[in-house]
Amino acid sequence: MSASYLPSTRFVRRWFLSPCALIAISLALPALLTAQSVPPALESPAAGAPAIGSNGEKLVGMPKFHDPAPYDMDEHTGYKQIFDGKSLAGWDADASIWRVENGVMVG
Repeated sequence: MSASYLPSTRFVRRWFLSPCALIAISLALPALLTAQSVPPALESPAAGAPAIGSNGEKLVGMPKFHDPAPYDMDEHTGYKQIFDGKSLAGWDADASIWRVENGVMVG
């Protein structure tokens, strides 16, 4: 063996056999093992029986995509208009930057 190999072997042997190293390993090992566990609140629920489709077939896995319910574009319940489309009335805007063109704020 080469001379450069022997001192490093002695160092490694001495480090592994030292009481401080054994204590450090015994303290670190449980922390490393518990760091990989999943908290109970984050565990997924057990899989249930597959759902039955409208034609009697079993629907396995995630639900299939369906189109969302139609949305009425003219329904404005709870909406408060804050721009009149003609002026910057009610707005705290710098007139040298902002202006209204064709019903749109431009800046």
